[in-house]
Amino acid sequence: METRDAFLNFARDKHYEFSSLRRAKFSTRALLYELHISTTDKFIYNCNICQQQCDIHYHCTMFEDFDLCEK
Repeated sequence: METRDAFLNFARDKHYEFSSLRRAKFSTRALLYELHISTTDKFIYNCNICQQQCDIHYHCTMFEDFDLCEK
């Protein structure tokens, strides 16, 4: 949802309303949940040793962008 029109279309398609406090609270929570779910799948970790994508990874606490796979 990069533009105002995209947000309005998304809210209309999901029947989110902001006309009352009760509906605004529900719509806001539902919208935040949708945004959270849509961004969780975008993180792909690559092993710094074998350069393969890894589902289970180990993250180094000393270096910011250093991940290792199980292998």
